[in-house]
Amino acid sequence: MDREVIGALREESGRVALAGARRRPARAVGRPPAQALTPQE
Repeated sequence: MDREVIGALREESGRVALAGARRRPARAVGRPPAQALTPQE
């Protein structure tokens, strides 16, 4: 796999993990609300 793909997966998984850990609007962190995310489980 390309490093770009791995980096993208890590970043996306990190966003989902943060959204799952703290269920709040992530405006303070500068990220879209958790509702905008579509976790693939």
